[in-house]
Amino acid sequence: MTASKINKISFIGLGKLGLGLALSIADSGIEVQALDADKKITSKLKKGVLPIYEPGLKKILKRNINKKLKIHNNKKTILENTDVTYILIQTPSKKNGRFNSVYLEKLIFEICGVLSKISKKHHTIVICSTLQPETLNNKIIPIINSFYNLKVGENIGLVYNPESVALGEIVKGFQHPDYVIIGKSDNYSGDLIQRITKKYTKSKPEIVQMSLTSGEICKITLNAFLCMKISFANFISQISLNIEDADHNDILKTIGNDKRIGSKFLSAGPSFGGTCFPRDVIAFSKFNKDMKLSSSLIDSVKKINDNQHTIISNEIRKIIKIHKVKKICIFGLSFKDATPVTFLSPSIKLLSKLTKLKLEISAYDKYVVRSNDNAFKNIKIY
Repeated sequence: MTASKINKISFIGLGKLGLGLALSIADSGIEVQALDADKKITSKLKKGVLPIYEPGLKKILKRNINKKLKIHNNKKTILENTDVTYILIQTPSKKNGRFNSVYLEKLIFEICGVLSKISKKHHTIVICSTLQPETLNNKIIPIINSFYNLKVGENIGLVYNPESVALGEIVKGFQHPDYVIIGKSDNYSGDLIQRITKKYTKSKPEIVQMSLTSGEICKITLNAFLCMKISFANFISQISLNIEDADHNDILKTIGNDKRIGSKFLSAGPSFGGTCFPRDVIAFSKFNKDMKLSSSLIDSVKKINDNQHTIISNEIRKIIKIHKVKKICIFGLSFKDATPVTFLSPSIKLLSKLTKLKLEISAYDKYVVRSNDNAFKNIKIY
């Protein structure tokens, strides 16, 4: 069985990342029939209004909305009209740090309920959400196979195609990736999604097909490794801070020139934050423990990251005390540039410390507006 030509797909989940992927696929000429559980999002999209801020996304939306990107409210409609369904919905972290797949499991059950009543030869389900390793084999496949006329690897293809993009660079991330992971239940489904991937990516990325579990492990270990580089760089800065004539910038620049190491993510700075890195590190640590392996390496990455924030905060407090500073301004409130997301932002962490001092605090951020966040109380935001 060879992969057939795909003219249209269905897409479920139009959040920050889902919308970016759906639009990237639509912009390549494939019709995308999409829906989201949040009616506010779908209502805005139908009117051509971008529900989130993300550089470059507005132009792509304008080109494709109600043309190659069609918004729907009914799962049955989009599943009947397509043979491939992409899913990119939230898999929030549990209190223990592992990813929670409960929303995904519920959605898969609903999708299969529809597919079991439709007479079609094959349907491929593509999951792009980040998962705890072995979720597909232990939870998702049993749900699909519980329907008497559905069988993964036969009339249902299952593909794990996790996103690896950063907020503020979503368009670039989806259209110009370095690599693409395709975990697959069978060769037909893997080849099919590889064809779609080649159509919407413009950078001719390395596309690697692998088992479903390998794909799940690949996703969280990759982010864990990047965090390890960041923490290593920050650890060098912590060493240099205690030696008068040591410059961490010179040290890290030199190390990064070694092609075996590379300079990306090897620069000292604040602690890493946001919606992916911190929780991926914790999830990977939990996976190590589930496998009864030592998690000391990845645990040290988190510890160094936490220490970096404390060290920077203490250094700033010293400056404030020595120079009797009364007014300060923080440039940048989001966890990184070109996004309004402040989740686990090092600036917000710093604000929580500084607001306890008797200071007049102001902040500038092009993308962040005042919210109900307690960290913003008594702070003037420009």
